[in-house]
Amino acid sequence: MKLSILIFITIGAMPIVSSAKSEIKVNRLYTGDQMLSQCESESEYQILCLGYLSGIYDLHNVYAASGLPQYFCPPKHTSAEQFRRIFIEYANENPQKDHMAAASIVINAFKEAFPC
Repeated sequence: MKLSILIFITIGAMPIVSSAKSEIKVNRLYTGDQMLSQCESESEYQILCLGYLSGIYDLHNVYAASGLPQYFCPPKHTSAEQFRRIFIEYANENPQKDHMAAASIVINAFKEAFPC
């Protein structure tokens, strides 16, 4: 059940634009502000952040394996914790985006940190 929810969230959160040079924007299910709160949390809510980030990364890999364009290219052994730190840094440096969909902010953070 939890996996089904994560898949639903990440599929619904994938980008709807194709240009790798433009900023990614998706419909908002979960805001950047909500995501940042969970990612910075020292409580059990941090696992939601790690799962969300991992889900976006995993789905991005599925898309790339299907021949669709890659938006970011991290090293093979990048950890969920590294993704969390990258998201937190990007979100804190771009507070004007906190109302946007969390997926948009995550993908743009990863694009900036791991250009292809």
